[in-house]
Amino acid sequence: MLAIEASPTIFRYLENNIKANLLSNVKALNLAATEKDQSNINFYEAPLDHFGMGSLGAQFNNSAIQLKTKTIDSIINLEQINKVALLKVDVEGYESSVFLGARRLLSSPDAPMVLFEFCDWAEARNPDVKVGDAQRILIDFGYKIYRL
Repeated sequence: MLAIEASPTIFRYLENNIKANLLSNVKALNLAATEKDQSNINFYEAPLDHFGMGSLGAQFNNSAIQLKTKTIDSIINLEQINKVALLKVDVEGYESSVFLGARRLLSSPDAPMVLFEFCDWAEARNPDVKVGDAQRILIDFGYKIYRL
């Protein structure tokens, strides 16, 4: 299993949870999954009272930190992953960017199930997309959208 977390703060919690639960089958990567591989991209940490809401979009009047980004397709290749059964995505309005970086995976004959959080207000804060782009991208790849 592979866990990807952009926020260095949240990543420490992820690593601690992996260790505390003795999960030897989980590898964690501290980077952002986006539509292209980049050395430095702005990331805005959330304050503790908004735990887990860090974003690539400017928010909370915080200064940006620099992160590395990789596409899901690049990560799968680098990690030599042969099969992905489930892709779970929660990236505060930047889901379409993750999906565009997973073109090869999501259009493959054995494409995984995708579970993602969608909040129109979060996607609306992303200046590079229109609300609903994440769903439209998945539909273009042949997915059906269901609400849980």
